[in-house]
Amino acid sequence: MNKTPHRNPAVIAAVESEDVLRALLEAPALFESEAALDALESDIGAARDGVTRRAALQTLAMSGAELVDNVVKDREFACACAEVHSCVDAYLGRLQSLVETLKIAQMRVMVALAHRPDMRDVLAEGGSALPPVDVAES
Repeated sequence: MNKTPHRNPAVIAAVESEDVLRALLEAPALFESEAALDALESDIGAARDGVTRRAALQTLAMSGAELVDNVVKDREFACACAEVHSCVDAYLGRLQSLVETLKIAQMRVMVALAHRPDMRDVLAEGGSALPPVDVAES
């Protein structure tokens, strides 16, 4: 069994923290203009997604047996379900992209906040908090 030697997590964290801060300091803005932000916001709130969501959720208002029965017996309903499937697939792609973008924003903010000596106080004031840190040596 190949074991990696035990290293002090505080030292690893300090080195990684410096690397992460350096990467953030070198990172360009992800949006070059307010117009780009407005375009993303507009896409997020697009009416097509509301219709897609509602159509997908409507299929959940039927039992599985009802859904299958309607799909089997009614070609028009089956084609509508196929369209819902396609639209939901595209919608999920947009949502996943948005989630990744928001995770990046969250990480960038946390890295910036981590370099304040009063980070915990600032987080608490902003309605957020970090769990207590246990730096016990093993």
